Amino acid sequence: APVLLTFSVGIDASSATFAVVNGVLLRPLPYPDADRLVAIRHSAPGAPGIAESRGLLLSPSMAITYAEHNRAFQSLGAWTALTAAVTGLAEPEQVRAIQAGEGLFETLGVPPTLGRSFVAEEFLIGGPAAVVLSYDYWQRRFGGDERVIGRSITISSVDAQIVGVMPRGFRVADTPSDLYLPLAFPRGALTLPPFFLEAVGRLRPDATLADAHTDVARMLPICMDSWPYRFDAREVYGRGWQIAPALQPLKQAVVGSVRSILWTVMGTIAVVLLIA
Repeated sequence: APVLLTFSVGIDASSATFAVVNGVLLRPLPYPDADRLVAIRHSAPGAPGIAESRGLLLSPSMAITYAEHNRAFQSLGAWTALTAAVTGLAEPEQVRAIQAGEGLFETLGVPPTLGRSFVAEEFLIGGPAAVVLSYDYWQRRFGGDERVIGRSITISSVDAQIVGVMPRGFRVADTPSDLYLPLAFPRGALTLPPFFLEAVGRLRPDATLADAHTDVARMLPICMDSWPYRFDAREVYGRGWQIAPALQPLKQAVVGSVRSILWTVMGTIAVVLLIA
C-alpha cells in the first residue's frame, strides 16, 4: 500500500505539473501568429517606485503617439483592468472588467464568437455605451442565449448595449475579465502622465523586435514634445527618469515571473517520481 500510494502521488503530481508547464511555457499564446505580438513597456531607472517589476507602463498620450507615429507595428492596442458594478440582472455584483483601447482586439487577432467588437464611435467621449461579454460571463449570466446581442445592462450606473461575446478561454494577455468596455480618451485634456496602460503591438511582417525597440526610442522624444505637463517633460521624464524602451515578446511578458518557479516545481516533482 505505501509503495502504490507513493507511485500514485508521484505520477499524479508529475502529470498535473507537466500539464501546467505545457500550457503556460511550451504552447504558444492562443492568438494568430502570436510570435509577432510584443508587450510595449519602458524602463525608468531614475524613477524608483514608479516603474515596478513590470516596467513603466504607457500613458494615454503615449498610446496615441505610438499608434499614430510608429513604423514597426501593423497595429497596436492598449488596455487597463478595473472592477465594475453590474446591476439590473439579478443581485448587484462586482465583476472584473477591461477597458480596451481602439485596435486591441484587432491586434490580438481574435474576433468575437458572437456579435462584433467595438466600432469607432464607441471610442469617443460621449459616444454610445457598449460592452462585450466574456464567454464564461455569457454562460453564467445569460445561459448562452444568443439573443443577448442588443440587450442592455447597467455597468457602474451606465446603460451599455451588449454588442458581442468573446470566444471560450479568451483573455487579454494574463488578465482575466468578465466584461470588455471601450476605452475613450479625452484627447484635448491629455497630458504626458499618468502611466497606467498596458499595451501590445503586432509587428509588421518585415519588422523585428529590434526594429520595434528602435521605433519606440524614436517616438519617446515626440511624446515629450507633444503633450503638456507643468514641468519640463524632457528634464523630468526624459533625463530624470531616463525612460527607455523595454519591449519583449508578449509570451515572455505573460510568463515572466512564473517561468523559473514552474521549472523548479517540475524538477522537484521529477525527483519525487524518481524516489517513487
